[in-house]
Parts: sequence; C-alpha cells; structure tokens
Amino acid sequence: MSAEIKYWRYELPSINGEGWGIFTLDSTGLFSCVTDYGNYSFKWTHHGLDDFRKFFDRNSYGYILNKLHLGAGKSKELDVAATAENIKNYILDCRMDETFDEDFARSEWDHIINCEEQYDHPQAFFSAWYEGTEIDDAHEFTIYDYCPDDKALRDILLPRLTEMIQKELKLEVAC
Repeated sequence: MSAEIKYWRYELPSINGEGWGIFTLDSTGLFSCVTDYGNYSFKWTHHGLDDFRKFFDRNSYGYILNKLHLGAGKSKELDVAATAENIKNYILDCRMDETFDEDFARSEWDHIINCEEQYDHPQAFFSAWYEGTEIDDAHEFTIYDYCPDDKALRDILLPRLTEMIQKELKLEVAC
C-alpha cells in the first residue's frame, strides 16, 4: 500500500494590484501555480526530503524558475541591452589591446549603435547586427534571459510563497 498523498494550497493576494498567485503542492513533489505572471508546473520526483514544502527553503529561486521554465516549454529571450553591451565591451577591449585598428573598431561601433536605434524586436536587432558585422564568431555575443513575467515569479512570488510555507511549518512544529 502506498503512502497517502498530502496536498497543500497557498493563495497569495496581490499587492498594489499585481503579484497574486495560487500555488498547489503535493507530497510527491508536484508543484503548480496560476499567477499574475503566468502558469507553471513541474514535478520533482527525487527532491530527497521528508516534506516537499521544505524544498522551497533549500533551493535557490533561480533553480526553481529554471525547472518551471523548462516544464512550461519556454525558452529564454534575447536580451538586446545586455547583448549590445557585451558587443561594445568586446570592441573596446579589442581596441585597447590593438586587435582592432581604429577604423575597424569605429565601423563596428557605429554598426551596433545603428542596429540598436533601428530595431525594436530582439531577433531583428540581432539578425541585422549579425549580417553586417565582420567580427569573428559573432554568434557568441548573445545573452539570453528570462522574460519579465518569469523574473517577477522568481523575485516576487517565490519568496512570498517560501515565507508562507516557513510560517506554516513552524506552526506545525509548535503544535
């Protein structure tokens, strides 16, 4: 006979009109949530704890978000600002160590600035820059990150959920 599955449900109200979430966990390691920032689910089949709720206090929110992100079949988005900054830093470094001469560095610098100004869509920006650059291994400059909703789940709701779970576990120990 298998052990009885325990379920926990947590409701986080919005703060200033945003950031609400309804979270469901069970003792088998199942996690699901419907939130202001999207819906996520994942099952940690080998979480290694006697109580799955403790999992949220022992793992980073980045790790948890990564699993939820994969569970949702999502991919990270091109971070245009960080990618452009990465390219600019490379141009500056190559100019300082004289890998690039002044004319080549100026041409590449103007090209990245032009692409930033002309293209709002991340893929259009990168495609235009990539097609026009003469920098070797240009594909290596991309930086991808989570979308703002994913970051809000990680930075706003998961800490609130963890705090709620911690209080619940302390009350159970006290009883």
